Amino acid sequence: MLDWWTSPHSRARYPARWRLTIPGESPDLTVTPRLADQEHREPMRYWEGAVSASGRAGGRPVQGQGYVELVGYAR
Repeated sequence: MLDWWTSPHSRARYPARWRLTIPGESPDLTVTPRLADQEHREPMRYWEGAVSASGRAGGRPVQGQGYVELVGYAR
């Protein structure tokens, strides 16, 4: 984990930037939420939303986008 975001609504602490690598493969990416406050609060608390990725794969720079769901951080 490279950074964290704490919800002002629930005080839950979610990963806010992380490094993604695959052992034995070349991707080395940093994944970052496009918007920090993407927490859903009902009926259960969890974070889901758009992310951006950038880094290197196969020795070349790459960029991408995706969608992540984080559960189990709000207790």
